[in-house]
Amino acid sequence: NGTITDQLSGLMWTKNANLPLGRMNQYDAIKFVANLNAKKYCSYNNWRLPEVNELKSLVDYGKTDPVLPDSYPFLQISSGIYWSSEPNIQVPAYSGCVDMKNSRVDYYNKNHHQLYVWAVRDPGHTED
Repeated sequence: NGTITDQLSGLMWTKNANLPLGRMNQYDAIKFVANLNAKKYCSYNNWRLPEVNELKSLVDYGKTDPVLPDSYPFLQISSGIYWSSEPNIQVPAYSGCVDMKNSRVDYYNKNHHQLYVWAVRDPGHTED
């Protein structure tokens, strides 16, 4: 149905790991996810950008390019950097990100960097 539920974390991810089919700054990524909610993508309206640890929970540290297990069921995994929802506390203009090529966590400028977007939702949390 366009979603994959991670049995370990219980999180539901979009099956397509690159729905916008490209990269965008974080402000546009937030708008993109809001649009998924407005359209009730796959019948849900509580999609969001993942936290850094949620993205890292998908990583197989024995793999590279992409860093997901061999049997991952996702489509359109980009060998690149994905936005998280976590701002850098010391420099709020930057946000945490995870590189699906090498599992590196870093911070990038929310406005100036164009990164990939992957939406997630917590099935236990509903929104009207």
